[in-house]
Amino acid sequence: MFGAPTGAIDGIRREDLSQLDAVIVFSLRAGDLEGLDEVRNASWKAGRQAPLLVIGPNGIEIVAAALNTAYEQADALFVVEEGAPPGGYDAALLISRAYSGEGEVFDTGDVVVESTSYGYRMTYDQRGMAHFHACDAAPANQEVRIGEMVWERLSCTASDPDRRWPLRAPLFILRNQVSE
Repeated sequence: MFGAPTGAIDGIRREDLSQLDAVIVFSLRAGDLEGLDEVRNASWKAGRQAPLLVIGPNGIEIVAAALNTAYEQADALFVVEEGAPPGGYDAALLISRAYSGEGEVFDTGDVVVESTSYGYRMTYDQRGMAHFHACDAAPANQEVRIGEMVWERLSCTASDPDRRWPLRAPLFILRNQVSE
């Protein structure tokens, strides 16, 4: 997941939340982080099996530790009252990875995310590429490319709210189609 503004989980199915590998934040500005606690709690309760990795600029480790501390008692009460979600109590935690400068920040084998001077570059299976950045950073458009073909163009100022960054609902980019 790229970005964690308020409402970041709106419209995301429980099944998708439970499979979340990481949240990658653009900055430590409030607008870029206000939904991180929602993502943490909803993905844990949906059944995430391990602590959630949060990747961001230096200082993200302090944010993750503060959220873990803030929710420690609430997590324990949830487990006592509702029972532990499938991932168990420890899966509620956020773990962090800070980066500085440019380079690889996340790699699943088929998905590689690199930090750049303007945000992040994601490559899927060494073919598809997407560039993500905060709206106050250049360039003005987000592009998803498969090879040299642009599959989707998102903009911070797009007239179509479904294509305005940050997105208000999940957008799945599939080969030869876009699915919401």
